[in-house]
Amino acid sequence: MLKTKEKFTCDICGQQDNFEVINVEEQVDIKGISFESEHIYYRCVHCKEEYEPFDNFDINYYTDYKKYRELTGLLQSDEIKKIRESYGISQRTFAKLLSISHATLSNIENGSLQSPQHDILLRLASDPYSFYKNVFCTRKGLLSEGDIETLGTNLKRLIATSYGGHKKEMKEFKEIMSDRTNNLIRRVNHMEYEMKTIINIDSISNSRESGESRWKKEGSNILTRVYQSLTL
Repeated sequence: MLKTKEKFTCDICGQQDNFEVINVEEQVDIKGISFESEHIYYRCVHCKEEYEPFDNFDINYYTDYKKYRELTGLLQSDEIKKIRESYGISQRTFAKLLSISHATLSNIENGSLQSPQHDILLRLASDPYSFYKNVFCTRKGLLSEGDIETLGTNLKRLIATSYGGHKKEMKEFKEIMSDRTNNLIRRVNHMEYEMKTIINIDSISNSRESGESRWKKEGSNILTRVYQSLTL
């Protein structure tokens, strides 16, 4: 069953009735990148004329922008908003620190597409330590005392949390590498033992040709296992 919206008057047929909500897959091209995107339309139940959603004319544009961001690796609007909110500052304050207009940041957070330059700037700002060192310490003179205190406190907390997380990850990484190293050493020792065994067998063999053949075959197998161990 199709979803319907409240009654509207159709501009084409003049009928006032509920409109059907339909989803249509359409081809979109943004800055040279083409992709399929699902759009929402309201359709008159009488003449079947389709309209952009009356209550949100920009919804299809923002849907396209979101998918474009996914395809090109740009930050999503909600991610950018989350970065700012983690610092506990307003859009106006964040924009001032990044030297972009308040209107630009507001539009980006609400779904408009950011430029690659702004995306790089926002990515740099997403790292608490980088933001503290390169932005807060050099531009805090632009802020009120209240903003300085709030932002400074939040940055210290986020940096400490980030450091703790990195420290834990490094510890886990070292443990994994230690296990792999020990495992590799055990394998190499075992292979050395196998090689010595082959040499001893060949040294007492009456057939030189047989010994050389066995050496080539077993030596090749051992080298293969060493390579596999190194690529684990």
